[in-house]
Amino acid sequence: MKTKKLLLSLMTAVSVLLFNSCSEEDKCKDITCLNGGVCVDGVCINCDAGYEGNLCETVSRTKFLGTYSVRDSCTSSGISTYSITIDTSSVGIDKVLVSNFWDLFSSPVRASIDVDDITIPAQEPDNDGFWVAGDGTKSGNTINVTYVITDSTASPVDRDTCFSVWTKI
Repeated sequence: MKTKKLLLSLMTAVSVLLFNSCSEEDKCKDITCLNGGVCVDGVCINCDAGYEGNLCETVSRTKFLGTYSVRDSCTSSGISTYSITIDTSSVGIDKVLVSNFWDLFSSPVRASIDVDDITIPAQEPDNDGFWVAGDGTKSGNTINVTYVITDSTASPVDRDTCFSVWTKI
């Protein structure tokens, strides 16, 4: 009789363990992650650059696109207000173009989007000795950006550090 109870207890314990381990694996059973995403515990992670969302289905840059009212506070050039436009780039799904950057560049400034972050790699948009680099974060309809304009034609080289708030119009 003891052997039967022990065997029944052992079978119950094994069944519970198997059921629990199967139910954990089943969290991803009905989930199909898109754009390079991998399902872990029922959530898609590691989406390809430029994608986000529960299934990696959303293009991240879409929420950045549009026209913004800008307020810059810069160490050399002071305070200024103007408008910019963020548009898609044909280079990659995570790339955008910012027109009228610093209210002076005639060529668009290239930037990359990663979920809620924008990165402006070092570049010389107008090939005139003025360089820009910076980064920022989007929250709601506002993007807070810090960037540096470098005038490589000046001697010594001049730098203007700007703290900028871009509000979607």
